[in-house]
Amino acid sequence: MISFSDQQISPPKDWQAFERLCLDLWKEIWKDPNAQVNGRSGQQQDGVDIYGQIGGDGDYVGVQCKLKDLLAEKSLSEKELRKEVNLAKNFHPKLSQFTIATTCQNDAKIQKIARIITSENKKEGLFSIYVWSWDEIQRELAKHPNIQRTHFGNGEIFDLERIVERTLKKNIFNSFTLPFGKGGDISIHDHESRVQEASHADIRNATESGGEDAFGKQINEYRGLIEDKPKTAIYLYKKLLPKCLKDGCDESKFKILNNIGAAYFRIGINNKLAAKYFLAAKRFSPKAIKAKRNEVLSYLLLDNPGEALRLVEKVIELDPLNPDGYALKIAAMSFLSPNTIFEELVSDEVDIAGSVAYAIGNAYRRNKSSEQALSFFKLAYESDSESDLFAMSYAEQILEALFGNQSIWVGNQISNEDKNSLKNAKEILKRVWGKARGGETQNSFLSCALNLVTIYMYNRETEQCKKLLDELVYIAPSNISVRKRAALFEASNGNHGLALEHISEIKKGIDPDIDLIRLELLFELGNYNDALSQIDSIKIDPSEQRIVSARRALREKLFHRIKDRQTAVALSKRYIDEFKCDIYLLTSILKTLHDINEENLLNDLKILLISRCETTTKYSEKVLIAEAFFDIGMFIEASKIYKTLVEEFSDSPILRRLLICLFNCDHRSEFRTLIEKLPIKFLETEFYIKILCAFYTRVGDLKKAESFNRKYLEINPNDIDLRFNLLRILQRQNRSGEIMQLLGQEKFFSGIDPLSEILYAGFLQHYGFDEKAISIAYRVLRNNYRTHDIHSAYIHLILSRNKAEDFLYKSTISVDSAFEIISSHGEKCIYIVENNHSDKKDFEIGSDHPIYLAAQGKVVGDKFTIKRNPFQEEIWEISSIKSKYIHMMHRSMKEYSTLFPDQNDLWAFKIAKKEDGESDFSPIFSSIDERASHIMQVKDLYKTHSLPFGIVANLLGITPIDAWRGFLTDGTQSIKCCIGTQAERDECISLMEQNGNGYVIEPLTLYNIYTLSLLDKILQAIGPIAVTQSSLDLLLYHVEMIKEIPPSGFLGKSGKHYILEKYDEQFFEKEIQMMEDIRNWVIHNCEILPAIGRETIPKSYEIFKEAMDECL
Repeated sequence: MISFSDQQISPPKDWQAFERLCLDLWKEIWKDPNAQVNGRSGQQQDGVDIYGQIGGDGDYVGVQCKLKDLLAEKSLSEKELRKEVNLAKNFHPKLSQFTIATTCQNDAKIQKIARIITSENKKEGLFSIYVWSWDEIQRELAKHPNIQRTHFGNGEIFDLERIVERTLKKNIFNSFTLPFGKGGDISIHDHESRVQEASHADIRNATESGGEDAFGKQINEYRGLIEDKPKTAIYLYKKLLPKCLKDGCDESKFKILNNIGAAYFRIGINNKLAAKYFLAAKRFSPKAIKAKRNEVLSYLLLDNPGEALRLVEKVIELDPLNPDGYALKIAAMSFLSPNTIFEELVSDEVDIAGSVAYAIGNAYRRNKSSEQALSFFKLAYESDSESDLFAMSYAEQILEALFGNQSIWVGNQISNEDKNSLKNAKEILKRVWGKARGGETQNSFLSCALNLVTIYMYNRETEQCKKLLDELVYIAPSNISVRKRAALFEASNGNHGLALEHISEIKKGIDPDIDLIRLELLFELGNYNDALSQIDSIKIDPSEQRIVSARRALREKLFHRIKDRQTAVALSKRYIDEFKCDIYLLTSILKTLHDINEENLLNDLKILLISRCETTTKYSEKVLIAEAFFDIGMFIEASKIYKTLVEEFSDSPILRRLLICLFNCDHRSEFRTLIEKLPIKFLETEFYIKILCAFYTRVGDLKKAESFNRKYLEINPNDIDLRFNLLRILQRQNRSGEIMQLLGQEKFFSGIDPLSEILYAGFLQHYGFDEKAISIAYRVLRNNYRTHDIHSAYIHLILSRNKAEDFLYKSTISVDSAFEIISSHGEKCIYIVENNHSDKKDFEIGSDHPIYLAAQGKVVGDKFTIKRNPFQEEIWEISSIKSKYIHMMHRSMKEYSTLFPDQNDLWAFKIAKKEDGESDFSPIFSSIDERASHIMQVKDLYKTHSLPFGIVANLLGITPIDAWRGFLTDGTQSIKCCIGTQAERDECISLMEQNGNGYVIEPLTLYNIYTLSLLDKILQAIGPIAVTQSSLDLLLYHVEMIKEIPPSGFLGKSGKHYILEKYDEQFFEKEIQMMEDIRNWVIHNCEILPAIGRETIPKSYEIFKEAMDECL
């Protein structure tokens, strides 16, 4: 039966009847039997026709009734809406809601204005505004049969129902049962009905113009509405139908019923209803060829292709040159005989274009012949590019062909040709959706908009995607596909709360995939127990392996959040043993095991996944494994897989991941080779500019590094990492003036995170901005007192050599001082005078505090009186005064080991007194003993193993130059010199013979040549010398360390004796001068090379590079 809400029934013909209908309806809506009409005709009503109370005794609410003449195409205007709202403001008591009930159709513009006015009203404490169209009123009426009977009786609706049902009973289709289903699912969002597509491309072919009686003019007039305003057409035809059934000729009856069916067909939501009207129409014109074709269409819409095929053969016999008959035959055959060559069904005298090409495209699409489908959809589109269905189907098939390729859909590797195809599909879909948006057929074109969303997400066009999804949610808030896509979009952008709101609009149990997404979002939001309690309630078909796998993976993650470690790890191990081929599950477990540091099981799983990757042919599985390795920092393993996935050198996430892996693995030569294969235009995009800046900074090609760095900052001036990187590049070149200029630009370092800000303070201090540096560092530590790196940086900064002594020295109590006071009872208190921060922390007082006012200007030893309460005074004596900056350093050093017990970079020693009164320095001597023991162990390793000297320096925790000099001055320690194997020496001689003279030397060789006064002589003897930038960096670093914190001496151990070696100022000046002399000689006499190295990396290098300075 046709439901009340399905029918486009006419509203009451006069305003009094409409008002009575609204009164009865809103009595039910408000649950207020006492709701009533406001006054009588002619009286002032303040914009309110009907009023009542929510629940009968709640807030007052009102309705204004607006009857509109749809035949004159009138609609509610913004001016009318605002006028009625302003009138309603005068109604007393005040309203909480004001509804305008109108016979107009839904109007998105007016609804938007109503929301805007509601927002304005809320700010003034006024009512909300709602606009109810006749569509909304009909839907509400469907819930109240008594009101239906009262106001519509057994009139138009039920008369029409009986006409249709009586006609249908004469047709034999009710005895047929469809023995098969429609085509399989497709990955791209499809139209609501494939039969609709397959049967008719042009809705005009299914409609009829008016007859010759009195109804002909109106039939023709309404016919033009079917294409763009099918709901209006249905409404108007149904209003006309009762009179026509009574007084019209059979031809007009046929045409009205037929055109109502065509309008329903155009809407595409209730095709069975369309079929019923087509069949009812045929009763009045059984011999008309149009009626016969629409009868065929009806059986297709009713899932009876067998009967459709039987009838269409007769239709083609009667009209063999009409292409629509062949289109219908192809549609029927696509269900009955899917292996047919469908174009052979068409007569040679009929062109394969338009609706025929369209039908063939759909037939091949249904049967998964993607290339043929695309070919025929293209033919249809080229024959009539204005047809929305032709255009939309052609664009959808382009997407299906592109995204069916795993390297494009999963790997995002898309050629220029495919990019152009994607762009073409995007433009077509934008045009079709732009035309449908806001119209009566927009819900029929939601698939078009959802495919646009797919393209936006694929192209990472976030703003456009967000805008369109918001629009779709407003248009179709109950559409499952819309809500699901909106949820996935928000989740992909980290907005898990918003994503869950969208998923919550979908009823549980409709789709297991959606139910699982719901639980994944609960997991992301930390609602682990809720997620685990629901995970077994999801009903999943065992054949749906992807969803089954995802549920296992989620369960395993939840166990690690909720259960004890042993139980969770046991589940992980069981899953690994049972599901060795479930790559999605295994890669999820890999990440979990990495997060919990379960090393043994992690390594076993890594080996299993590598083995699986070598045997699988599935692109998507390889991507999953590579991404899992990438996410946990196994860049070598990930890079090997990414290399097999890169199909062409076009920009893609796979290519970018590979470059990141090569960079993190420090495979410099391979990285450079790959970059050289890329088109130049790639290097102008943000990602490539940034990674090339990082690469050239690392290898020491500072000119290129600076160029890419500045280029990136032009695009993203607020990128903190790149701003500091530019400072480091300039520092490595001793370009102090430019650094000073940048440091003076406050905006250059605005809005930075705490760690970056403390680094900024370090730069300021190094280049003479001492007070500013210390003030910034103090503020950062004050606000981030639990951060280890900030403590270390602050202590280092305060201990640096050229600090502002006056700034840090306090002899009297003033702002920015910290002072200790002792009461006459022995009570001690510490106060910090802080005027720069309003959020006072422990022990901080402002300059208006009574204690500060009493102590201001006093020195150590002075006393002052403080009132504890109105009746008691106490005398306090000042025991110490410090700068708050020094006080913070002392406090940090004192609390450091308590705050960060796992850190071993700074120890605090408390020197106690022995029984004889002498200071007990044994803890310090114990630390010296441990250090001496460690040095001996390193020396023994060097003696017994072939350790490169760079590793020795790293093990000792000092620069290679300091380690080298230490070994040279140690009479007991020999230095090993490696002359290489015979094969290595032969290769070396061969290279020199091939390439001529020229040598690359490292910093220790430079240092030795300098100390022997042989720099110029060596240059003359062996020819050109090259030095890597990293060697220069080591020399500069050595100088900077001395300048920043010059050690006053060395406390160590020689044999059984403790030694103290003191250094004077002259010693450091000589040390600095020596390093600068070497550096300057290199700059003027040597070629500075980027440190890139050979193409193939020996396995041993992977071990050495982490254990020694890269310049060695």
